[in-house]
Amino acid sequence: MEIDEIEWHDGVYSGHTFNPNYGGISEIILYCELYPEPINTSHRSAFEIKCFGVKRFVCSCGLPELVTNKNAGNINYGYQTNDVLYVFLFGGFIEIQAEHFEAKLR
Repeated sequence: MEIDEIEWHDGVYSGHTFNPNYGGISEIILYCELYPEPINTSHRSAFEIKCFGVKRFVCSCGLPELVTNKNAGNINYGYQTNDVLYVFLFGGFIEIQAEHFEAKLR
């Protein structure tokens, strides 16, 4: 699934893993519950957003806001432009510059 096919609004960010892999390709995996389609979807699905060849990773989050908004959805919006993924959270943001992105259902 392509990043731009996902409905990010009202999704839930639940964490990430980061492998700097100093001798090879660095990776980040975002764990989110997202709506697989923008309309007529009654529940979120668990996704892994895999980022390969990471060049830059910026994350700033107010943890109380993430927890408070988890049930309603702590993701406001997300999109990819060229080689950068932006995820705007209620209480923060995530920005990842990488060579390749994949979105997979867990």
